[in-house]
Amino acid sequence: MVTTTIATLTGPDRSGLLQLLAKLTHEHHGVWRQSKVINVGGQTAILLEIAVSEESLGPLQQQFLAITNLHCHFSVPKDVTGLNAETIISIDANDRPGIMHDVTQALLELDINITHSEQQRMSATNLDSPVLRAKLNLSLPAGVTPTSVVSALESLPGQIRASAG
Repeated sequence: MVTTTIATLTGPDRSGLLQLLAKLTHEHHGVWRQSKVINVGGQTAILLEIAVSEESLGPLQQQFLAITNLHCHFSVPKDVTGLNAETIISIDANDRPGIMHDVTQALLELDINITHSEQQRMSATNLDSPVLRAKLNLSLPAGVTPTSVVSALESLPGQIRASAG
């Protein structure tokens, strides 16, 4: 019988790490259903959804855990199919202390789950303060529309421009 696990792996970035994980998964006749990799400041975070036989799951986890300087955590995935509508919101704003706190608080008040988030802060030659550019993938509960999310974000203090789509 095939089972699914979510492997969360973090540690120093190094070449060959993904190839090693793929090799170990292949040796146990497993497959990656989904994968996400991000590198920030010389550190790597990897999320893998792995399908593998129940007999091979334990040995595969042990081999992942034995990799030097790699922190591993395994969990059982939740069934999230068909629960909420998904949307992408883009934000451009003058950066200020607490802006992401305010954005995430506004989303929490609408019971919105952030499923993916990317932010960049950059300088703008004609502005005195840095600019925040964010892209948020959101899971919206029933009754919340992308338009209402944009309105809630644009009503926050400061100059925030938000768009859906």
